[in-house]
Amino acid sequence: MPHKKSLSQKLYSFARDIVDNIEYRGIVYAFTPTWVRDFIRTIKDYFYYRYNVIKINTLSFHYHDPVDVLLHANFQVLTDFVEKELITSFYGEPPLFDLVKEERQLREDYGQGTDKEDIEKFIQQSLDSLKSENESTQEILDLYHWWKNREKRIWPEYHGKRCYFGTSGKGIGELNKYGEYDLYEMGDSEGTEEEKIKYKIHRDEWGKVDDAYEKEDDEMLNRLIKIRRHLWT
Repeated sequence: MPHKKSLSQKLYSFARDIVDNIEYRGIVYAFTPTWVRDFIRTIKDYFYYRYNVIKINTLSFHYHDPVDVLLHANFQVLTDFVEKELITSFYGEPPLFDLVKEERQLREDYGQGTDKEDIEKFIQQSLDSLKSENESTQEILDLYHWWKNREKRIWPEYHGKRCYFGTSGKGIGELNKYGEYDLYEMGDSEGTEEEKIKYKIHRDEWGKVDDAYEKEDDEMLNRLIKIRRHLWT
């Protein structure tokens, strides 16, 4: 049967909540009814914060195939976590634990007890936990830096210009707004025989590079999913 609080315990708990709210959120918040605070929070979350909406900064507002949205959305979540939670919590990149120093401190704090076996077990568990946190933090930062530098990938050039494979709406051999040739629009039936041969060789080369980059994207996405449970502060 659950233990019932006495009146004095209830009054103490109520007073403690008010003191804590005054200390951390101000006197107005402390004396505002809970239902009012919940209503205000709901309005702010719905109209301003929109926590259930992911704004993908690396994609335009036009239509994108799910194959691209899935990759960019996941790494946008990672980017938001690092830039809005992880880094801001430490005012810079989060430090990694010095395990040697941590072990020394643990032994100074807990190494004087009588039950040596329990103490060693506790110290080892603490070090294992810190090591795991180090590894997950490092992996988060490695994936974040990879994503931020992904746009610097090197692609094969055609007539000294970068290329991509899409439907730009540009004419054959015309550059898009990024100064790139669209291999799809160029096709392999235009130009002289010599140009067709050069184009086919280049398209095959571009395809191999694109396939390698796609495999790299898959690998990084898999690594991100594996550390999903560490994305919280």
